[in-house]
Amino acid sequence: MLATYQGTTWNRELILIDLNGEVLLQLTAGGNNLAPNFSPYGGWLVFTSYKDNYRNPDGCEIYIMRLDGSETRRLTQNDYCDWQPNWGP
Repeated sequence: MLATYQGTTWNRELILIDLNGEVLLQLTAGGNNLAPNFSPYGGWLVFTSYKDNYRNPDGCEIYIMRLDGSETRRLTQNDYCDWQPNWGP
């Protein structure tokens, strides 16, 4: 399974796809979401989104969610964009 996004500028949604490219699940609905990354044990995704600051060029923050799209939580709150989240030690 892969996590990626689809859509046009300012309208990107996170999706899970199988290895044949079939969409398994759309995880988000609005907010312009990008850069999903699986947690080390696969239960969560971390990603960049503008959901709380939509269309603000400096408004992207880092969020996490479960793989079914539930329990979305914002992790950052800054006056600048937080890009390309990644899990680490």
